[in-house]
Amino acid sequence: MGWYGADPGGSDSFGLAALEDDGSFKTWLCSSTDEALATIDQPAGIGIDCPLWWSSKEGGGRRADEWLRKTYRIHPGTVQSVNSLKGAVLVQGLMLAMILRKSYPNVPITETHPKALLRALGMDWNDFRETYGLRGPQPQSEHERDALIGAVAVREGSLGRWKLDLALHLGPSEIDPKDTWFGEVHYWWPAERFGAVAEAPSGAGEKISANADLKICPECLRVFKNGWGGIDAHWKAKHERLLPYEEAWPLIQAGKYKSTSE
Repeated sequence: MGWYGADPGGSDSFGLAALEDDGSFKTWLCSSTDEALATIDQPAGIGIDCPLWWSSKEGGGRRADEWLRKTYRIHPGTVQSVNSLKGAVLVQGLMLAMILRKSYPNVPITETHPKALLRALGMDWNDFRETYGLRGPQPQSEHERDALIGAVAVREGSLGRWKLDLALHLGPSEIDPKDTWFGEVHYWWPAERFGAVAEAPSGAGEKISANADLKICPECLRVFKNGWGGIDAHWKAKHERLLPYEEAWPLIQAGKYKSTSE
């Protein structure tokens, strides 16, 4: 019995991960929900990188997505509305949740967003692995890595270590994820409450105020908690190939740097 994560996709792009209680894990790729279901055995819980409830308003935006973008200053291209996503993600992910519940009626299921999570926490793979006690090298593909982060999310939420459930905070046009025909789903997130303060996990830093004048790398959205201290080393290690630090820093300082992802 282990914690599972899924990053739904198309042919050879459906990432899966199985995480054991001791932090060891395995990851792999498949091509369909049927293949994924054939390899999931006695799950303690599963985290799925897919919107598990939708909104009927124009654009399909949900309150949880808006909060993540605003709180962590995450680009809309990273946290997208449901109407902007590819069909394989939506269809395969939701089918996985529905069919799993037929065999495991009480299995905890949480929505996950691995890329947004890493950006919100200002972590790279090594930071994440150390903080959450993972035993093994970085998975070979991004799909597998995201699936593994999903397995961590359902483990942390199920065990009560991630306090916030974004699925409890809905706009008026949103389907209630606690009242679906196949049972409730969660969206566990490492914060204490839905509002002005987002909290990093234990051992990963101090509380981050959404209303504070945060210093954030404009390229990867890493949060600097002590002013701009460390931006030079960070930039040279992560982004020097995009623009030399000596040229980038005056633009960053003036708030005029434009991310290459925009």
